[in-house]
Amino acid sequence: MNYVLEVVDSIFLKSGRESTLAPEIYTIIAEWKKKEIPLTVVIASIEEIWDEEDRPDGKFELIDILKATVNKNFRSWLSIQ
Repeated sequence: MNYVLEVVDSIFLKSGRESTLAPEIYTIIAEWKKKEIPLTVVIASIEEIWDEEDRPDGKFELIDILKATVNKNFRSWLSIQ
């Protein structure tokens, strides 16, 4: 499977619903792929977001939380490489 589909599937799985995602989410997924952020980092970030008490409630909140969490975890991943 490809990077984008893996991320989208993970979001749908963790959110508990399948629907369409905002185009902005696809844009940030493409940015992560371009930056070569490992899929494992992105998937772990998605799991971390939905495992927390305060789950994303709206489109823009989800985008902000996804960006922040993936960036934080990628910096952490880079520091141990």
